Amino acid sequence: MTPSSRLAAAALLIASAWIVAPRAAPVLDYDFFKARVEPIFLEKRAGHTRCYVCHAESNNAFRLERLAPGATFWSEEQSRRNF
Repeated sequence: MTPSSRLAAAALLIASAWIVAPRAAPVLDYDFFKARVEPIFLEKRAGHTRCYVCHAESNNAFRLERLAPGATFWSEEQSRRNF
């Protein structure tokens, strides 16, 4: 077996083991979402509207709950639905 064919065989073995290896499902963290992600949707962005403006009106998979009149953040229940 030549050195290049050994290298190719080793690379194939490593690649196949990496593809077949079971992966742990990602863990979703509600507290992280509420503290670090949700505020981004309400953040003012230079030259753009807030993400909330479009995504509260959208009819797709990424829809945010509407804020109550005068509210500056979502209620606990609304945050759970956003999550």
